[in-house]
Amino acid sequence: LRLLCYGDSITVGTWSGGDPAPYSDALQETLAQEYGTHVQTIMYAFPAWRAISSAEGIYTHNLGLANILNFRVMSLAPIDMLVLLLGTNDIKFNADYLPVHQALATHHFVAYDELVRHSIAMEVPPSSFQATKPLQANNAALLKERQMTMVDDRITFFEWPFPYENFHNSELWSDGFHPTDIGYDIIGQSLAPVIWGVLEGTQRVFCYGDAWTSGKTGGTDALHPYAPELENLLRGDSSTGRNAVVGHLGFGERGALELAESSRGGASRYGLANQLAGAPEMDVVILWAGAYDLRSGDNGYQRVFRAIRAMNDIALYRGAKRTIIIGLPPPESEDRPLLREAVNDRLETYAAAKSETTYFRFPFNQYTPSARVWGPGGH
Repeated sequence: LRLLCYGDSITVGTWSGGDPAPYSDALQETLAQEYGTHVQTIMYAFPAWRAISSAEGIYTHNLGLANILNFRVMSLAPIDMLVLLLGTNDIKFNADYLPVHQALATHHFVAYDELVRHSIAMEVPPSSFQATKPLQANNAALLKERQMTMVDDRITFFEWPFPYENFHNSELWSDGFHPTDIGYDIIGQSLAPVIWGVLEGTQRVFCYGDAWTSGKTGGTDALHPYAPELENLLRGDSSTGRNAVVGHLGFGERGALELAESSRGGASRYGLANQLAGAPEMDVVILWAGAYDLRSGDNGYQRVFRAIRAMNDIALYRGAKRTIIIGLPPPESEDRPLLREAVNDRLETYAAAKSETTYFRFPFNQYTPSARVWGPGGH
């Protein structure tokens, strides 16, 4: 599970005691010790950063949220959850709550567009400025009300875990604004059950494979993975209370054998074994590989079958409750069906023998023209 902590100096962990003490450290530790969940936190945070200016540069600034998320996706390390804390400096310098709320909402919507599956909206923390200036206190209160209206099955509101007590609480530094190391630990420890609550009530699906999983499309660098649409279908009507997150990791120009080799423990940080190690237990792992072997004309169907079978065994060994193997897609032309048929027949037989845990599926069975498949490469 990968969390992006994005925000200002409070996300950095700034305080007077020396080295920064980011809340993400305590968050990681608490999730591991109390809930048995290992997460990777990635932090992009900047002192004096304001929500409004951040939203204005969200696409154009090198450190804008959209650019950061796009970079993480292109580097094959997509973000699962955003933890957003901005607005403290806007409120401090008397910004009106409404444009601050609009800026924060923009960040959450961009995260959704960039395939982040859930985000945490953190309350602007109380401070000495709000305690002494009615305008700031009023804007902070109205902003909190607005933030709470954004809550849905993709956004969770996080209420600040400790009050401002006129410089007398150990959680706040003497500037009345930044937490102490104790305060940062409390933030991380309080955030952990919120994140765990999101995970605990969620059906988790992970799609792993080649370019068909990454969503490679014809003629452009654009990716259109099937995972987000699958997630939408699994969620269905949000009024039912169902929740699902569908992650994906796909590699272009990689055959099934190469994917299987990289999937073994320790072989590659992006291998299937490492992707599942330490993550919350997956309800379903979907495997789709072999298309590159088909494209290259490799007729070693036994090698391809064994490679896909090995990945399926790894997924089950790493705790997946169910696996789905998607069969090889149609070849680029009708004169190369042998590998596809031979591999799919063996995969179907293998899945039938493991019917309690493994299913074999393919969404369309025949070679079809460009309505479903882009010609070059068969994507």
